[in-house]
Amino acid sequence: MNDYPAKGAVNEGTSLLEVLIAAVILGIGLLGISALQLTSLQGAGNAEYRGRASDFASSLTERMRANKPGSDSYLSSALPVDNSDYCRTQPPVICSMNPVNIDVADISICTPEQLAAYDLWEIRCSNGVRNSLPGGQLMVTSQAAGVYQIQINWLTRTRNSADGEKRDVLSMTVMPGIAQDL
Repeated sequence: MNDYPAKGAVNEGTSLLEVLIAAVILGIGLLGISALQLTSLQGAGNAEYRGRASDFASSLTERMRANKPGSDSYLSSALPVDNSDYCRTQPPVICSMNPVNIDVADISICTPEQLAAYDLWEIRCSNGVRNSLPGGQLMVTSQAAGVYQIQINWLTRTRNSADGEKRDVLSMTVMPGIAQDL
């Protein structure tokens, strides 16, 4: 007598169990891939914000260099504390230093302080830090005579809302140069 079961009986249950194990392993792998995709998207978004902040800081640096006599007018201590009130009132467009909007000959009627006010308004309010970066803030401080620190910070994307609000910061040191009388 033969004590072994028939050939097909042993393999039937084993095949179903193998398929079930393979499905579980595949499911775990797909969950890992989706978590990796989410992290990748968050990183790309944060990189985009950092690029925008870098553009704003570079733009403000060039504006400060173009308006050397008004360099101290860019300081955050010279600005109103409440950003919402500051952004409601646009400074005169004639002080924008943009030849498309004005007659270049009229720019001489603007003081260096008015030029700085328009520059700051444009970078902070008009499609600038406030509107392009979530929770975006701009501060300009003086490090020493003729040396300024531009700091832009914004809310960063995180994987877990339990982490709370995290801020990313871009900081740039600027030395616009010495104002010379022309």
